[in-house]
Amino acid sequence: MSHDLLSIVVPVYNVAPYLDRSIQSILGQTYQNLEVILVDDGSTDGSGEICEKYARQDPRVKLITQENRGASAARRNGIRLASGAYMSFVDPDDYIDLDLYERLMACRGNFDVVVSQWLRESEGGTRRCYDTFRPGAYETPKDMEFLLRHLINISLPGGSVNIRPGIAAYLWNKLFRTELVKETVEEIKVDLAVSNDRPIIYGVMLKCRSVLITEICGYHYQVREGSIAHAADKNCRHLKSTCEFYGLMEAMLEGDPRRAYLLPQVQLKTAEDITRAPARMGFRSEAQLQLKTPVFPFVNLLDGKKIALYGAGPLGSGYRRQILKWNACQIALWVDEGWAEYARAGLEVGPVEGLRDAEYDFVVLAVSDRASAEGVRQKLAEMGIEDERVLWRAPLEL
Repeated sequence: MSHDLLSIVVPVYNVAPYLDRSIQSILGQTYQNLEVILVDDGSTDGSGEICEKYARQDPRVKLITQENRGASAARRNGIRLASGAYMSFVDPDDYIDLDLYERLMACRGNFDVVVSQWLRESEGGTRRCYDTFRPGAYETPKDMEFLLRHLINISLPGGSVNIRPGIAAYLWNKLFRTELVKETVEEIKVDLAVSNDRPIIYGVMLKCRSVLITEICGYHYQVREGSIAHAADKNCRHLKSTCEFYGLMEAMLEGDPRRAYLLPQVQLKTAEDITRAPARMGFRSEAQLQLKTPVFPFVNLLDGKKIALYGAGPLGSGYRRQILKWNACQIALWVDEGWAEYARAGLEVGPVEGLRDAEYDFVVLAVSDRASAEGVRQKLAEMGIEDERVLWRAPLEL
């Protein structure tokens, strides 16, 4: 088991400038018992010739050549050829640290899925990314139900802030038991043009019995404006794939006893994708509906903390609803200068002076601008409340 064959599937289409680095980072792995499956999806820029070169040089490389049918179809053909006990994926313009698979294979044990962290690299810099679950083993029925109840993440536009935790819908930051992936792809009858990782990941998660979430980080995800994932979607491929994704997942969950808590997640993800469609299609901002909702700016940052919420106006009321809905933290008390008016309206709001005696970790200011926040900070300092316990950020907008 310690030297199980690991299959790596790489769908390739017109990425010649980046392909050598990607393939070399795979072939140079310290874990050498590899089967590297390159699937040339009808490239016209010399990528196919680069694949052929490595297939001649290294017997671990298998090459599939097909007419252009898209990344989903290419990946499907690569999966069908895989013969390793475990498998993973690399996008052809990304690369990996040379010890990534050695580290993942060393800790895989008998887990069906092993999840790693990754580095998101763009012109704006590098950011370490990870799933919003605590690292560790999820292997009991109760553990797996917890993961499935929180399977699909929902994020704000841009993807930088998750408002609902979930498993990142990427194949390349995971190690899979091969048989589960093979079973899943044969059940998926549609090749999505975009976001085609999702059905495989969600399908495998429905089948698997154990998941290990690690803090291992060694995948370098490259953000390129000209890539398929980030190019303007002039032909509505995104919208079409969104509808196909929903239909596919609805069919996958037919008759599944877990449908009651999984389908609402799929619907929420579908709604998120639809709201992003105009921007992905390249519409100018003035041609997009600007329906913005202020969002609590400390999502995922105050887990397990007690806070005092300062401000009961529309912004503070919105924060309170979101905190309670998302279980973002615990509200020890809610205060406002005009508390009496809010209390008469039936809201559980108290005077600011209550901050002196209450127990809490932080005071969160529900005010919209920095100047107002600084004014409140000064008042609280005069009450003896330490500045480091007072938190403010401009509200996020959804």
